[in-house]
Amino acid sequence: MKIICLKIYSVIFILLCCLFLFSEVSNSTLGDELTSSQLFKKYKIPAEMQKMPMFYFLQRMEWQYKVALSESWLEATRHPAAMLFKDRDYRSIYLDYNYKKREEKNEYYIVCWSFARLRGVDSTLPNNIIDEIESAIDIDTNGKIIDFFSSNWALLFHENDNPSEFIFITNMKFPELKERGGIEWDENGKEIYNPYRVIGQSFWDDVYCGKDYLEILKQTNTKIPPISTELPIGYHLHLPKKPMDPEISKTLKQIVKYDKEVRSGKLQPLLEVPGFENFRISDRYLKFYFHKETLAQVLVYCLQNNKHFGCRLNYDEKNRLLIYIIGEMQEIKTTKNETVTSRSVLDGDGIEVKFHLTGYPASYKTIVKNCLLGYQIEWNEDGEIISNVNLDTPKPWLDAPKNVENPQPQN
Repeated sequence: MKIICLKIYSVIFILLCCLFLFSEVSNSTLGDELTSSQLFKKYKIPAEMQKMPMFYFLQRMEWQYKVALSESWLEATRHPAAMLFKDRDYRSIYLDYNYKKREEKNEYYIVCWSFARLRGVDSTLPNNIIDEIESAIDIDTNGKIIDFFSSNWALLFHENDNPSEFIFITNMKFPELKERGGIEWDENGKEIYNPYRVIGQSFWDDVYCGKDYLEILKQTNTKIPPISTELPIGYHLHLPKKPMDPEISKTLKQIVKYDKEVRSGKLQPLLEVPGFENFRISDRYLKFYFHKETLAQVLVYCLQNNKHFGCRLNYDEKNRLLIYIIGEMQEIKTTKNETVTSRSVLDGDGIEVKFHLTGYPASYKTIVKNCLLGYQIEWNEDGEIISNVNLDTPKPWLDAPKNVENPQPQN
C-alpha cells in the first residue's frame, strides 16, 4: 500500500513540475511576443518583416539610443552586445561620440554614437585603426533617431518617424534580382521599392541572418558591471609640493579636475576643453579606448583644416594617469607586420604633462611650433622639482612622439 501511495505522489509531483515548466515557458513566450509586438508597433515595422531577428535588431537600436541619451560612456560598457567576446576583453573595442553645439543655448547635443571593433588587438596599442563599424546610431537636433547601422543591417527613418529604408547584406540566393536588395517606403509607410515582390519571394529568404550575428544581438539587454575606473589603493593625482607659475598651476589643477570627470562617466563636462572657445566649429568628438577591463585612453577634440585641437589622456592597466596632452594634434599612422595603427600626437602648439606612478607630475613641456619653448619642468616621484627652465629661444623636442624627423628650431 505504501509503495502504491509513493508512486501516486511521484506521478503527481512530476505532473506539477511539468505544469510549472509549461507555465513558465508560456509566460516567457507571451512576454517575448508582447515585447516584440510593442517594438514593431512603435517603429511601424511592416507585418512581413515582423520576425524575431528584426525584434533583436530593434532591441539593439533601443539600447544604443538609450545609452546615447544617458550621457554616460560607462553605461555603454555594461552590455555584452558592445563587447563581442565572452571573456570580457575590451581591447578590441572603442567608443565614439559626436556632439554639436546649439549656439543659441550654448549647450551640446549628441548627433552620433558608435562603437567599433579594432584590428591588431594589443594591450600596448589601445587605439589601433578601425577594422569595421559594429554599431552606429544618428540622432537629429530634436533627439529623434535618423538611422541605425549595426554590422549587417541598417534601418533609416523619415522625419515623421516612419521607416524609410531597410538595408541588409544579401545572401544572393536569387540571381534574377539584378537590382540592389533592400526595401524602401514613402513618408506614409507605402512601399515604393521591393525587388522580392517581382519574384514572389520574401526578403527573409535572402537576407543575411548569421547565427553569430544574432547571438550578439540577443545579448543586448543583458547587463554586466561596467569597466573599472577605480583607483589603486592609496593612489590619487597630486599637485607638486612647491607652488608654481600661476598658468602652470592652473593647467595641473585642470588635469586633476578633468581626470575626475572622465572617471565619473559623464560626457558633457568633457566637451569644455580649454581652448575650444577659440574655434567656431561646433562639432566635438570623444573617443574612448580600453585595456582588457580598464580605461586606456580618452581623446576629446574638434577639427579645423584637417587638424585636431583638443586633449588626450592615457592610462595604465591600473587606471593610473600616465600622460596628458593638450593643443594642436595630428593623427599619424604606422604599419608594422601588416598591422596599421593610428594615434593622435601633438603637432604645432601645445602642452605635454607626464606623471609618475605615485600620482605626482614627472614632466611639463611647453611646445611651440613643434619645438620646446617656455617652461620645461621635471619633478621626482615625491613631487619635488628636479629642474625648472624657462626657454626664451626654441630648442628641438627630441622625444617628440612622431613618425617623422624632429623639426629644427625656427628663428
